[in-house]
Amino acid sequence: MYPGLEVEINGEYRPIKPVKNAMVVNLGKTLMQISNNQIKATMHRVADIGRERYSCPFFFCVKHSARIELDVLKSGKELCEDYASDVSPSEGGKEVEPFGVFLCKSMTNSFGEWKNFQIPHIHYDYSKRPQE
Repeated sequence: MYPGLEVEINGEYRPIKPVKNAMVVNLGKTLMQISNNQIKATMHRVADIGRERYSCPFFFCVKHSARIELDVLKSGKELCEDYASDVSPSEGGKEVEPFGVFLCKSMTNSFGEWKNFQIPHIHYDYSKRPQE
């Protein structure tokens, strides 16, 4: 077990105690967008404590042009509709902005070096998507 993982809680990084035979899962921006900010992405870092460590990160991200329908979280649909940004009709439902736009906005708001980044206009013809 390797101590050193820290998560940001209320603007302060706090150490996480290692638990034997356990795995840590940090929720990222994909789940944050799918839940329409009901699940928060975990800001974290690993402190150097002078010992070698092994890490096996796994990243999953949806296609940047993907539009995630609000009823992905059926129990939270009303909350999602209250907080939806760039809502547009789609096949009788509603969608939030494309994931790539969400990710770019998140990066420009989180990192100073991205502050002048111009978010590209993402156009995707949803009428040409594969039929289920």
